[in-house]
Amino acid sequence: MSRYYYWGGYTPSTPIEVKGGIKAKSKRGSIGDTWWSRQWVSVLESFGWTNRLERGRRYARKGQVLEFDLMPGKVKAKAQGSVQKPYSVTIEVDIFTDNEWDSAIEAMSKKAVFAAKLLTGEMPQDIEDAFNAAGVSLFPVSSRDIKTRCSCPDSANPCKHIAAVYYILAEEFDRDPFMLFNLRGRTQDEITGALRRNRTMNGKNPGGPEKVPDAGIKATGDVDAADKSINDFWSGTKPGSFSVDISPPDVPAAIIKRLGTPEFWDSKHDFDEVMGKYYGEISRHAIESAYGEPMGPGEHDDAINEEFKAGTGQSRKVDVFQLKVTLNYVKPPIWRRIQVTGDITLSKLHQVIQVVMGWDDEHLHHFVIDGTIYDEPDPDGMFDGINERTVTLGELVPDEKTKFLYEYDFGDSWKHTILVEKILPFDPDVCYPTCIKGKRACPPEDCGGVYGYYRILDVLEDPGDPEYEDMTCEGFDPKDFSIDYINAMLGCID
Repeated sequence: MSRYYYWGGYTPSTPIEVKGGIKAKSKRGSIGDTWWSRQWVSVLESFGWTNRLERGRRYARKGQVLEFDLMPGKVKAKAQGSVQKPYSVTIEVDIFTDNEWDSAIEAMSKKAVFAAKLLTGEMPQDIEDAFNAAGVSLFPVSSRDIKTRCSCPDSANPCKHIAAVYYILAEEFDRDPFMLFNLRGRTQDEITGALRRNRTMNGKNPGGPEKVPDAGIKATGDVDAADKSINDFWSGTKPGSFSVDISPPDVPAAIIKRLGTPEFWDSKHDFDEVMGKYYGEISRHAIESAYGEPMGPGEHDDAINEEFKAGTGQSRKVDVFQLKVTLNYVKPPIWRRIQVTGDITLSKLHQVIQVVMGWDDEHLHHFVIDGTIYDEPDPDGMFDGINERTVTLGELVPDEKTKFLYEYDFGDSWKHTILVEKILPFDPDVCYPTCIKGKRACPPEDCGGVYGYYRILDVLEDPGDPEYEDMTCEGFDPKDFSIDYINAMLGCID
């Protein structure tokens, strides 16, 4: 589809559509499910590349990365741009020396939880401590630690093709954390083998009982699990009494993410999203079963509500806000009526608005309430708004008939007026957030703002327009609105 801009009729280049490309699983918001993949993205964003990375994120979601090959110290990839021949991308980082690896593995082997988590496909939260002890960092520290090349003519570095590969790598790290180690020069077999050898040697020459870090089982009585030796565990020594604290896993559905989508999965819905919801429900039921009777009625409600605010596990001690979200300056009107709980953060409300309006969450945004700006934390320091993750709707907008502003994509400047129509009691039979009504589809992303959108409407009403065929082939229908689809997607919000 051609995108017309009011200031001069500029039509930006459009990448050639790819079939069978590597698509990022994340459809909106940030990319990366695990702490280590989010750390990879966070480090890249800290180098002042936010705007460049944003362009690459869209390429990653469109599936413009055709292939990539990860090897020690280097990633080679192909990315499809706007010309027929795909661009060649190379990303390089330093490989650790044998001495640096030996020191890091020695530090890892001293903690049983490191080996245990790595063998189950997780990366310990404090893994960097082991590498810091060796005088190196697993993640890049500065932009100088990464050398990149792309055959495209864009002089920016990273260009959108390199940035797209960065995001695809982030999701691959979700699936297999050992890819990060491989990039630094050691394979999974080499690392796990070295850990086993080191731990065997430590076991033969113990320097005292090894402390087992708290892994979710908390002991009480005459035996403390934190002082329990691993060797004693295998000897069959009978422990004292202990109690178990059941809580959700640090990495939801970790095994599913590690194994990937099975071949038999033929549904159009994302496998990880569907199974992740099932696993979340299983965890919720496990907690309710464990604590529902023994702990007495209502005694564990706060803990469960904190972990499972979404879906059927959400809190029942909050009010419900009925909001009307209207896109400004557009006729015929585009609007949605939604219901959310008052304890929803503005960060999550942003996700809800993106879903119900139909945006792709590929641009910056902010809220303006009583003259104060609330937005995402900005590593570049360009914006100084209050962190939207730290405040809730109920705290900032406590009264009915209050209005505030939500703006998305500062280039096209899509401004939305949000009206608090009603404040209602919580209904345990309703799954919040929910959309109860609405009209028309939101404009296509990057169409040039209100004037670009009006240009699209004019073309769609004139079959004789030279752009008519291209626009209709894109399948955009300005009247499209499916409340069932929207509510199904709302159920996928984390």
